[in-house]
Amino acid sequence: MSMSARDDGFDEISIKHRIEKEIASHGIKHYEVFLSTGTEISIDVERGSLKNAELIRDVGFGIRVAGQNGQSAFSYTSKMDGESIRKVIRNAVSAMNKATADADFHSFGENSKITKLPARTLFDPAIESLEIDNAVGLVTRTLESARSVGDPRVYSINASLKGGTSHVLVFNSNGVDVSEDHTDIALDCDVIVKEGEEMSSDFDFDSGRELAQVSPDVGARAAALALKTLGKVRLKTGYHPTVLSPRAAGGVIGSLIARATNAESVQQGMSFLGDKIGKRVGPTHLTIVDDPRLDTGSRQMTCSFDAEGFSTSRKDIIKDGVLQTLLHNSYTANKAGVKSTGNAVRSGYNTPPHISNFNLLVAPDKSRCVPEEDLFSGIKYGVYFDETYDSPNMATGDFSGMMTSGFLIENGAIGAPIQQANFGMNLLQALETIELYGDKPEDRAGIIAPAVRLKGLQLSGNL
Repeated sequence: MSMSARDDGFDEISIKHRIEKEIASHGIKHYEVFLSTGTEISIDVERGSLKNAELIRDVGFGIRVAGQNGQSAFSYTSKMDGESIRKVIRNAVSAMNKATADADFHSFGENSKITKLPARTLFDPAIESLEIDNAVGLVTRTLESARSVGDPRVYSINASLKGGTSHVLVFNSNGVDVSEDHTDIALDCDVIVKEGEEMSSDFDFDSGRELAQVSPDVGARAAALALKTLGKVRLKTGYHPTVLSPRAAGGVIGSLIARATNAESVQQGMSFLGDKIGKRVGPTHLTIVDDPRLDTGSRQMTCSFDAEGFSTSRKDIIKDGVLQTLLHNSYTANKAGVKSTGNAVRSGYNTPPHISNFNLLVAPDKSRCVPEEDLFSGIKYGVYFDETYDSPNMATGDFSGMMTSGFLIENGAIGAPIQQANFGMNLLQALETIELYGDKPEDRAGIIAPAVRLKGLQLSGNL
């Protein structure tokens, strides 16, 4: 069975007309409907055994309504029959009538001019026609790839695949009426390794809009990464030169800065970048870009319009070290008296929109980019910071946590893995310590960043 859902008899035009008719019967001034249909294959293998293989089809819509005093409500349903449509809209109206007035609400997303991206950028027929048997085979080959390293220290292998098609339709009381088709797929592998009493793990993944963007080779890569984490040594406590791996740089520099420019957080006084628009917040060689229209790489978050139906656009968040913009949806933009940046996103029809970046690029000045091995040059004793799962205090930018994956740098080369070590930094101060960037950025689910060398980072080890 494949993921094609185009012959399921779903009549989107008829459903839309039913929704509009029911909305009109309540005399609702402001409304927004987000309707989606999708099909997903999900395969999970744990410790070499198939645990899950399913094909899921889902359809539903969420509706937001607002009254003349800005009171608003949200409701959703996964049922498309007439009574369910009437019920969900009645529920939304009833909740709206009991909601608190909001003087900052003006309207839902405005009707913008949208240039549609080419279908080939967003949709791959090979994913639509993917059969469960083929998907299971892809995961099985990933397991075989991990085993092929031939190392007895490989203790356990887990692998999974998720891929699907989706069609979204957004329409509202301002004349927005847009739709688009997407495909996406992700193949990941998690490997646990054991040597004596020591156990450790690591993972890797492929993802993108096309089936060809995922490869069973992810298994061997994950196993190799996991094996490198065995034989951990203690780290000396102190201020050490630090190189952030591409995945650490994407998270610590890219994603956290993007989170800090969420206009809702800023308006609530919960961001350390709240008063810094137009001011320098990093070195002049640092630029961070949000590009929802990226047509290269994984294109994981590429789309023509956001979750409110507003046109997406490329924007510099930081350019040459200066903070250029906050990320807005319609509500925060109306409140601030500016135009939306088209950064509303949703987890699905069953959630209202929130603000987030799309494809995020850490894009340094090329004059500061060097071959990756040169990032370690001259470091007698330092740290290759590979990953943390902790988050900073977004109100202050202070960030302390545990480095879950890291390695010593000794005499200009990456050495042994490090036992658990804690770090402490202020994000703005950390940006100022950036010295160099690697010349090989990695695309990890739409977060694209090179390795980054910092002058130093305060680290607390076991020595």
